[in-house]
Amino acid sequence: MVTSFNLISEGLVWRVGNGRNLCIGSNSWLGSGQNHMLPAHLILHLRDRGFSCLVHVVDPNTTSIGWYSVAYLGLDVENLEHWDRYTMSLRDSHIRLVEKDDELIWNLDDTGVYTPKQGYDILSQDMNNREVAWWWSLLWKLKFPTKSRLFMWCILENKVPTRDNLQKRRKEELSHCPLCRNDFELVKHLFLSYSFSSAFWREVYALLKFPCVWEGVNLPECL
Repeated sequence: MVTSFNLISEGLVWRVGNGRNLCIGSNSWLGSGQNHMLPAHLILHLRDRGFSCLVHVVDPNTTSIGWYSVAYLGLDVENLEHWDRYTMSLRDSHIRLVEKDDELIWNLDDTGVYTPKQGYDILSQDMNNREVAWWWSLLWKLKFPTKSRLFMWCILENKVPTRDNLQKRRKEELSHCPLCRNDFELVKHLFLSYSFSSAFWREVYALLKFPCVWEGVNLPECL
């Protein structure tokens, strides 16, 4: 779900019309590349002076469409380079304000419209190009129920709905494990370092007579 939302948001750009909806320094437009971003302090400075949308920085005194200068906007030398790069990107994109409204489009398709099928095709292509994990073939050859193998896949891919993953989806603060209250609820914590999990693994080691120390930042590395 998170990957799908990221795919949609990364492909969204503005087709500039009257410039009233495109926020300066944060919104990308068709052909903007990476130069649409401005530092947060510069965006706040512009907004404090009443310059928040693209239409606000059009210089009406120029014969052809132009943009307000650093001096007019009250910017210091520190922000000169940022603003010059931003306005240069506008010129390179041949931005011209017109009467119709700005239009938000999905730039990863010629139609400008996102569909679930297009998103699925792109994500499937990314998966096909992904480097094969060493545990993939081993996991599916294990002789236990399919639902257990699917759950193991979720653990190793860090897809289990632990507090850290829910925090990424809901933009909430990361909270502690509700079972022990001693550490954040991460996959590695639940299945390796949590007291019950640690006791389980100690019993397994004793039965197998195979001492082991878990090391690594995630479960695949530990394994």
